[in-house]
Amino acid sequence: YVLAFNISSWPMSVIGQVVRSVSLAGFSHPSRQQRDGDLAPALSLTWAVAVPIGVLLAALAHPLVVLLYGQRWSASATVLAALGLFGALRVVLDLAATYLMARGAARPVLYVQVLWFVTLIPAVVLATHWKGIAGAGWAHVAVSVAVTVPAYAVALSRVGTRPRSLLAAMWLPAVAALPTWWVAHTAANQVEQPLLALLLGGVLGSLTYIA
Repeated sequence: YVLAFNISSWPMSVIGQVVRSVSLAGFSHPSRQQRDGDLAPALSLTWAVAVPIGVLLAALAHPLVVLLYGQRWSASATVLAALGLFGALRVVLDLAATYLMARGAARPVLYVQVLWFVTLIPAVVLATHWKGIAGAGWAHVAVSVAVTVPAYAVALSRVGTRPRSLLAAMWLPAVAALPTWWVAHTAANQVEQPLLALLLGGVLGSLTYIA
């Protein structure tokens, strides 16, 4: 589980840290304080980049884990199949939190974080009893989608950001994620050698997402 979680943090490390370093200053700029539409284009671009990384991590979980850690750790691939998606969600949730803090709404961010944490504990416990460590990974995805995203949407609406504009910024990459996952996963399963499976699945999945 720890190995899978570390890999799932790649989108946050690659994209999230870069976005965070510039987004707070950008959102806080005095000339932008009254522009409620600033979040939508930033979210659109960030989400469009985070989705293929997270989806490909999930789709290519088995060959990636085997290549990095060896066959003995292949059981963590079932966890990465879920946590890869969670890694993409973390990027946009962090962007939403940064935007709220830039708008002077740090307290709602704290409330959402507490709600997220409190909800996640029983979800992980129940899901782990049900499906083992893979269930723990899917609990992260379920709580993020069902609780954290709506909570941030409410908080953002209170600072003047319309949820509809955020949905418009996110729907297309989300839809594109489905065929991307299928193509990458199917292609990788045709090859036994992990490196070749990663290359084949990664290239075909990326082309599908771009298309």
